[in-house]
Parts: sequence; structure tokens; C-alpha cells
Amino acid sequence: MSDNCKERIAEKYAGTMDTIRKLWRAERVGYEGGEFSPVTNGEECPVCKKGEPMEVDELTGICKPCWDELYNIGTFNEYGLSFDYVPEGTFKDQREAYFRYQLSWGGPSDEFRFFVNPSFKPYRIEYWFLDWFDGANIVLSGKAEELLEEIFGFLKETGTVEAEYEKTKEA
Repeated sequence: MSDNCKERIAEKYAGTMDTIRKLWRAERVGYEGGEFSPVTNGEECPVCKKGEPMEVDELTGICKPCWDELYNIGTFNEYGLSFDYVPEGTFKDQREAYFRYQLSWGGPSDEFRFFVNPSFKPYRIEYWFLDWFDGANIVLSGKAEELLEEIFGFLKETGTVEAEYEKTKEA
């Protein structure tokens, strides 16, 4: 195994995106306490959407493989450490402000950075993998970018984006 973030980022990014997709899909189908419509044996699971009939957990109404996995990773609202606004110049050589969805901290850590226009619409989303004075990033595109834009939109709708931005003006 390499200690270089650039060599390790692809695997970490793939795993992170897989987890976020599952958690977000579970959130959107209402698994986390919303209007969840459970499935029965032989129907497609609304969480994994594998397109094939699945054996369903009777208590949760989702397929057993998804339930086992979600049980171990938690819910979308529990995932990650923080969401905050990082003003320009917070870190050495940082030229742009961004919103940070920090997933883990320490060595290594990972996060998504949302660069937004004045109306808080993302124009670039990056995934960062950082490990003790080393770091690498991926600029999101395609379905991954769409997913994170949707999540950012959710955070905006709930007032989280504006609240985090306002915190920096108070300081």
C-alpha cells in the first residue's frame, strides 16, 4: 500500500460514493422516518434498486442485504462529521471560499467541497482525500456530481447552508 494520497484516492472515493448513494437513496425513499412504503418479497428494493426481486426483511420492509449494510453504516443524517463554510484565506494558499461536508478527520480524512456562486448554487464540487501534509482531489462530474448537488440542495432547503454562511459573518 502506498502512502501517497494521489495513489489511494480512487479506491477511497469509490467506497465513499457507494456509501453516500446507499444512504441518500434510503433517505429519499423515506427509510429514515419519512413516508416509507415497504416492499414485500418478490418486489424490487427501493434502496439498492438492483432490478431484481429480493428477500425482504419483515421489520424494515427493505431487502435483507440492504438492511444488513445500512444497519452497520447508519443513516444519512448520522453520516459524516460536519457541514460548514470555509471562508477564503482560512488555510494557507486558499483562494476560494467553499462549503465543506467533512466525512472523517485525522489521518487520513476526507471531505466534499462545494464551490458556490452568490446564490449558493454549486459550480464545482470536489472530493478531497487528505493524510498528514499530503492530499489529492477529484472534481466530480456526471452522476456523482448530480448526487452531491441534490444533497447540497437538501442542505440549502433546510436552511443549513445559509446558517453556516452566516456563522462566519458573526465571528
